Amino acid sequence: MDFERILIPYLSVGSGHEIAARAIEQALKKIGKTEVYLLDPFATISDTIPLLLDKLQLLSISLVPGLYDALWRQGTPGNLFERFAELTPLQEIIASVVEEYHPDAIIATHVLPCALAANLKERNQGIERVYGVVTDFDLHSYWPTSEIDGYFVAHNDLKNLLFYRGVNPSIVHVTGIPLRSNFERAVNKSRTLGRKNKLRVSIVAGGLRGGAYVKVRHDIINLLTELTNLSQRYRDSLSVKIILGKSVELKEKLISYQSSFAGFDVLGFTENMYEILMASDLLVCKPGGLIVAEALACGVGLILFHPGPGQERGNVHFLARHGVAMCGESPEDIARVIRMCIDDWFIVDEMKAKAYRLGKPKSAMQLAKIVLSNV
Repeated sequence: MDFERILIPYLSVGSGHEIAARAIEQALKKIGKTEVYLLDPFATISDTIPLLLDKLQLLSISLVPGLYDALWRQGTPGNLFERFAELTPLQEIIASVVEEYHPDAIIATHVLPCALAANLKERNQGIERVYGVVTDFDLHSYWPTSEIDGYFVAHNDLKNLLFYRGVNPSIVHVTGIPLRSNFERAVNKSRTLGRKNKLRVSIVAGGLRGGAYVKVRHDIINLLTELTNLSQRYRDSLSVKIILGKSVELKEKLISYQSSFAGFDVLGFTENMYEILMASDLLVCKPGGLIVAEALACGVGLILFHPGPGQERGNVHFLARHGVAMCGESPEDIARVIRMCIDDWFIVDEMKAKAYRLGKPKSAMQLAKIVLSNV
């Protein structure tokens, strides 16, 4: 049997698209008989372009959040995005990548390379199969509805949305957002529900690319002040881990809080989110699609801190509907929620059980099997 060639284009906007792409790559290689090529197509032209796109998104979220949210939900006026994706220079970028690798299938974890590939397929320019991977729990209107051979989504809600927009439901697969292979080991923690000595809370205040966490990092000192001001009874019932990403300066500031109560730990950038989440009851984080999917796979309840517009706000609505998250808009809100959870452990157990039911720890492997069975 010949090796199948799979191309996985992503955009370096945030970190979730790339992490999902690498999870798919990992699963495809585990099955074997595949040559996998993973890249940001814009980085093939210049390393500066992905950085500019990432900064442009961060600026639009921080400076004009209302406009960003409206464009995310309602689309661009006059089909501007569709016209943008049809621009010859952009088409040439993806066409040159296809010409170099000759893939049997393309699996795109971002809408722009997915739309570019679909346009090329429509024009019979060397692309046989195109798959789109949605890495959030809500769906914007930019995903193409034609020339796509399969969609991979997080939940039936998104399958129904695509059906509403005219996509044949038979090509929409509810596999979950692709997660790294270590999450396949996630087990149902409902067997260990019930009050424990400590409520184990992990707080994500930084990631692979820290731009989205700027506001969170500004408030993390205030949050720790709120937690250290809790009464002794609450502090004795609380264990806290803070994941800071690559912010060395902030880590040095926070270490001084370690003497405030037992069970407080400050971590820098880590590749061990699976281990951290499996040892957590609650996760305080921004509601990015990837980190939320990881928490659900491990059966962890969520406190959502500083959600941004667009996809993050959409993720909040999904998680609230399914009863797996509580509001953490401010440090005071988070401290209040933690007190409530220590007082009533049933709340924690309910969130954890619902989270595990929503989670899909084997998502990447399921996606890989579907793609290879159709190539």
